[in-house]
Amino acid sequence: MKISKKALSVLFVLLLVLGLMAGCSGNQGDTSTDSSIPGGDSTTSTSTSGTSTEGNTDTSSSADATTSTSGQSSANTSGSTGSSKSSQKTSTTKGTTTTTQKVPIVSKDYSINSVPAKLKGTTLTMFLYEDYRQTFAKDTIAAFEQKTGITFKTNIASKNSYATDLTALVASGKSPDIAFLEDNNTYSYRSLQPLQNLGIDVNNKIWDQELVKNFTFGGKTFGINVANAVRTNYGVILYNKRALNKAEMEDPYTIWKKDPSKWTWSKVWAMCDEFLTANNNKTGYFGMTCSVQDLYARCFGASFWRYDVTTGKYQSYINQPNTVKRYEELITAISKKYCTPSSDDQGFLMGYSLFNFTYSSAVEASSTSFSKIRNGNLGVVPVPTDSTNIPIFTYCAYGVPVGAKNGEAVPYFLSYVMNSSNHDMSKYWMNDEAKTVINNLSSRGKLFFGNGYSYDIWQSLINNTPSQVKTILDSHSGAMEDNAFSATESMEQIIAQWS
Repeated sequence: MKISKKALSVLFVLLLVLGLMAGCSGNQGDTSTDSSIPGGDSTTSTSTSGTSTEGNTDTSSSADATTSTSGQSSANTSGSTGSSKSSQKTSTTKGTTTTTQKVPIVSKDYSINSVPAKLKGTTLTMFLYEDYRQTFAKDTIAAFEQKTGITFKTNIASKNSYATDLTALVASGKSPDIAFLEDNNTYSYRSLQPLQNLGIDVNNKIWDQELVKNFTFGGKTFGINVANAVRTNYGVILYNKRALNKAEMEDPYTIWKKDPSKWTWSKVWAMCDEFLTANNNKTGYFGMTCSVQDLYARCFGASFWRYDVTTGKYQSYINQPNTVKRYEELITAISKKYCTPSSDDQGFLMGYSLFNFTYSSAVEASSTSFSKIRNGNLGVVPVPTDSTNIPIFTYCAYGVPVGAKNGEAVPYFLSYVMNSSNHDMSKYWMNDEAKTVINNLSSRGKLFFGNGYSYDIWQSLINNTPSQVKTILDSHSGAMEDNAFSATESMEQIIAQWS
């Protein structure tokens, strides 16, 4: 059959239209362009109305909440080129699935002199229960604002409801730009976006790579901080010098400085015993109190369960020999009154406890902690040298929430304000002793943060004898394994949303 040239032309056009329709299927709807995306000039996002993706369900025992971003979409991409690394963002909102272009990850200079000019006049909001401008970073933040033209402000949070309050802000479209991450439990990730989606090179040498590993799951990183950050909340041992002198005991700092090998856990317990004897074992007197009950276990790399960077999963450690051993030692110390069964800062201030195992930010010059004895009567010494790990009280990591309006400014802020070289470290600490102790801890490495602390398990331990520790921990091993499995499953669901 002979077909005319006109018929062939019509057929060709028809086939072309059908092909274009097939290629655009699933992408009908509004298309918008956002010109305020980090690292580039424009972003194209395509929304499909009426389509939704189910959110996460976390069955672990951690107190967290699912993030929903009703009525808003977030799309970030970069116009930069020159790197083969990239990420693709898919955000889920109520009734809407939004997919964006891939974001090239280009290694950048995050120094103060490299801040994009377009960020001048913008505001950077941090969500935190502490205003850094009022504590350790007052001068540094002022300098950052002056040098960049970026205004910094803090949205003061409630510490007890931090995660759920952050979730609510994100859901209401009022996302802050920076969120503080105390730990790497699953609720830390729910309201956050992978930093790769902002074009941030998390492998840049400016960032603490050990911390990056602990906040990376499935290739997505949710938290960073600079290497050798000005604030790393190490566990330190404080002591009440008035109580020490009253008991006529040798100074712990002097013992450690004279011969570090003599500053051991055996020495700490021996000094606790000496302190109790000097006070005739009076009711209410103890050798040491701890701000967090598992800090001792962290000194030896022990915890109930935690994120394992080598496997990329949360794993239970509650019935491992090392964990059992360290809790047996701690319960033995409590039974001898070498340690309080719960935190007692007031007793420490009053001289009823010689030591306080707590956080290093308490000895910053700007801190008001233990103010009653700070003027010459508050001593500090590092964790004993036979500790296999340096415990950290919390992670000091920072993430960018979903819907952040000024996420591009975050790495520049962190690289300047958290960098110890931009602080006068000669005045940063309470005194020279504190500075020496922190420098020692910083040089020792092998930092450790433990997850999975349980009030119920702790109460069971302190109400029984050291010989029953293994039985108690074994009885909770199933629950801890379930928690670790559920946390891993929850993180996999979170990551799937960004794949």
